Amino acid sequence: MAPPRPCLSPLPRWAAVAVLVLALLPLTPAAAAASGERDRLEASVEGASGQARIAPLVDLVVASRQEAPERALSAGEEALALLAQWPDAASEVRVLNEMGWAQMVLGRYDEATTIAGRGRALAEREGDSPGLARALNNLGVIARSRGEPGQAIVLFEQALVIERSLARPREIAGVLNNLGVAHGFDLADYDTALRYTHEALRLRESLGEAQDIALSENNLGVLYARLGDRERALEHYQLALAVRRELGVPTRIAGTLHNLGDLALGAEDVATARAHHEEALALRRQAGDRPGELISLIALAEVGLEDDRLADAARHLRDAEAIAEALDQPRERMLVGACPRAPRLPAGRLGDG
Repeated sequence: MAPPRPCLSPLPRWAAVAVLVLALLPLTPAAAAASGERDRLEASVEGASGQARIAPLVDLVVASRQEAPERALSAGEEALALLAQWPDAASEVRVLNEMGWAQMVLGRYDEATTIAGRGRALAEREGDSPGLARALNNLGVIARSRGEPGQAIVLFEQALVIERSLARPREIAGVLNNLGVAHGFDLADYDTALRYTHEALRLRESLGEAQDIALSENNLGVLYARLGDRERALEHYQLALAVRRELGVPTRIAGTLHNLGDLALGAEDVATARAHHEEALALRRQAGDRPGELISLIALAEVGLEDDRLADAARHLRDAEAIAEALDQPRERMLVGACPRAPRLPAGRLGDG
């Protein structure tokens, strides 16, 4: 086994591009900004009554769906109750869409599919094209999470047609990203995946939105890792990690750390792999990301087997099995059953559109 070596050695292009992208970032970390936005919305909700509570509640659902999904769900339920008294179809579609996303983050895929399906049906009935595109995108993300990439691609392609007709570049890039993930990570169609992902990155660079740029860079890293181009994969991962640490969103940081851990383990740098996966696990637990926690535990079990820490590997697998049973999803149980010799699972992220 080769001796451990640093995984994050500097790369000239990475350093140059990172400076440019980091210049786009706000002076305060985005995690603090996001938390502050949620606090502001909570105050707005508290200061309103009746129909006036609807708008801040809807915004709170959107702001909480990824990092505080339980709050997104409680705010969404209250918003839906108020919308039953004061109907507003566009707001209802938005709430249903983002409640579906929050359920997915929590690993509740049946509930996610049901509530996002309600959003889709309402958007179709009301002729709400933006809401329908978002619902189709979310349903595609959920389908892929359930191990149904073919269905996911159908939904993403439908969403892309609508987004192109609406000429919304940020949303177009999000769906292109998701198509790249499904084609590359699930179907091993790397030519198609790279085409979609590079198009998404070009759009995101033109918009200058750092978080979205980091998402595309991370996913390009996964694709190049799958193709065996370790240097290019490392370059893209380093850029994504630098930006994500500045933005401070735990689940996004964890995704890239996971990928760097896999890359290090592939190079037999077990110490670096363990450090990356342990940090990713801690961040996913902090965020309440149960499916992500499961993947990190499987990765750490593989690391334990690699350097004969069998007790550690067994402990991580037991913890992973408990989560898989709690989630009650065939895909999660399959991952545990396939470990330890299944291919490692890069954490390419689907965009939230």
